[in-house]
Amino acid sequence: MPNIKDLTFLRLIIAEAFQAIPTRLFESIESFTPEMIDRIYRFSAEIMTDPIYNQQGNIISRTPKPSVWVAVMQDIGKDIVGFVWLEFDIIEPKTIIRAFAVDPEYRTEKEPGIEYIVEYIKSLAISDGLKDKVIYKYEYYNPKSGTDEV
Repeated sequence: MPNIKDLTFLRLIIAEAFQAIPTRLFESIESFTPEMIDRIYRFSAEIMTDPIYNQQGNIISRTPKPSVWVAVMQDIGKDIVGFVWLEFDIIEPKTIIRAFAVDPEYRTEKEPGIEYIVEYIKSLAISDGLKDKVIYKYEYYNPKSGTDEV
């Protein structure tokens, strides 16, 4: 059986790369409707980047948002089998897992993969405060105890 810990992460920094995330992964997230998935693909530039304007007010370029982190999960053959979409809140230091999905063969009911994502967050070169409070599905997840806090 494939193991989620054998997957590698690759951060996406340009909006066009967002299109590489297979639709099946978004469809596997219960709360995502087809309309939401369409909007995610359509507005990937707005999700992942900030505009840079010239003096006339026209967008001349885009730069990655430092508060948004989208990474695909690749298997040994470099196929995309999962992804994670994070947002960092520096005001109330926390990391929000906006979306996470991985193909079924990499998860079980006992091991859905969220613990692996928390390990990944802890490995990122971000402020420690952002690693201490993780929110998943709008519930607080305590990385230390592996439990939800209300």
